[in-house]
Amino acid sequence: MFLEKDGFPEPIGFTDADLNKETVRLFSDVFCLHYLHVMTLHGLLGHITSLSASVRKDLRSFYDSCDNEAKKMYHQTIELLLEKDHFQRDPYFYPESAPEFVTGQQFLDGFFGENPR
Repeated sequence: MFLEKDGFPEPIGFTDADLNKETVRLFSDVFCLHYLHVMTLHGLLGHITSLSASVRKDLRSFYDSCDNEAKKMYHQTIELLLEKDHFQRDPYFYPESAPEFVTGQQFLDGFFGENPR
């Protein structure tokens, strides 16, 4: 591991001792899925930024693999959100059937003084 190679101790992550299986759930599955989706977006940005700032081959390889895994998770979270009908799509604007051209200066009404309407 590259941390040990540089003289850093291996980090200790969460263990079973940190988990209380008897407690009640704090969050719904839908909330967790949305959270995972947003964190995946942040991870994608962070991995690419870290990759572009890394010179060492082992670090570039590490961040490249992190990015690949994050891309897989990104696709999975979107597909699951779509399947469960919980994906927040961008607003859709319905265009006019024909363009409208400005023929006078009525569009300035109220901009440089009182609105005559």
